[in-house]
Amino acid sequence: MKCKSCGKEIAENTSICPNCGFDLEAFGKKQKVIIYEDPEVETSEKASLIDRPILAFIFGILSVISSILFVTSRNIVVLFLAMLISFTYLTFRNASKPGKVKLRPFADVGKVFAYFAIGFLIFKIVFDLLGDLFF
Repeated sequence: MKCKSCGKEIAENTSICPNCGFDLEAFGKKQKVIIYEDPEVETSEKASLIDRPILAFIFGILSVISSILFVTSRNIVVLFLAMLISFTYLTFRNASKPGKVKLRPFADVGKVFAYFAIGFLIFKIVFDLLGDLFF
């Protein structure tokens, strides 16, 4: 086995590294294993543990699509702006609710998509304002 501090080979049953003096036994005790478990909810809400992360992912994709439509339109279209705001809100709302641990990455990716949509929205508004002011 290798020492966690200096990286030199040491015997398996050694508790202190002879090279650097690192205490391997204390290091092993300090390591924590974090185990995430699914939240406990009523049986009537079990399906929502699966639905919420998936919905956050879907609404995140829809917010990016609506932001692309908003950015590519010539002028500010209120429908695209309303879609963008509502899909982004629904993404964050569903991502903040409890969900299954294995599906948590879907909610996180949905939030990333929503952040991109917000960035596109800010880009469009600033670009249009600066274009009107300076060009």
